[in-house]
Amino acid sequence: MDQNQHDRLAQEAQYQSNPMMAPTILPTQTYGHSLSSSYPRLHPYDPQAMYQLRQEPLQQQLTNFWAKKRQEIEETTSFKTHSLPLARIKKIMKGEEGVRMVSAEASVVFAKACEMFMMELTIRASGSAEENQRKIIKKCDVASAISRTDVFDFLVDIVSGHNKIMEQQGFVGIPRIGTALTPTENVPYYQMPPHQSLVPGPPYGSSGMVVGMPVHYQNHPGLQTPTMGPTPNPQNSSRDSDS
Repeated sequence: MDQNQHDRLAQEAQYQSNPMMAPTILPTQTYGHSLSSSYPRLHPYDPQAMYQLRQEPLQQQLTNFWAKKRQEIEETTSFKTHSLPLARIKKIMKGEEGVRMVSAEASVVFAKACEMFMMELTIRASGSAEENQRKIIKKCDVASAISRTDVFDFLVDIVSGHNKIMEQQGFVGIPRIGTALTPTENVPYYQMPPHQSLVPGPPYGSSGMVVGMPVHYQNHPGLQTPTMGPTPNPQNSSRDSDS
């Protein structure tokens, strides 16, 4: 106790003799709450936050796309070349009841609108393919782009109707978990030769594109795993022979 008091008195005397020598106190750094309050961080396991983070490049790409198209429309002076056939567009427009005549200007506007519509849908479908680490745009990517965009909600019935037709034809696939995609994703497509089945026997159906494995092939006896009966015990058989 006396030693501690003596050391404290010595330090006070030294400070009084030289006031420039002040006790050095290192500033403390705070982490965690102070930094997070200024810069909020996304939770790494929050699916909504991760989805928004993945959608940022796609939204930027769409913004640049529409800015470029708007500039092209303002600078366009000749409407002689078109990506889509005007005759086909006029035929579709005249298919509506009450439409008899279609002007040339209307078909040109429809052609440009259809072109930009397909390009935007392709960009969104390409983003869905990149999310699944693929470079090929599949039908499931188009369906995903339609389901995620409110402007394309009128196409939902078309996609769902196509899936019902595939199911009625007897084709099954591997459904994806967590996304509203079609059940034929990641299933190989291959061409069946005419009058050739997967197993020996009479031909089933005709040639065509096969997705996965048809239902009638799955129920074929040749594709089912044979069930093995119980193996007799050699000791029991020897006892029966002795008796």
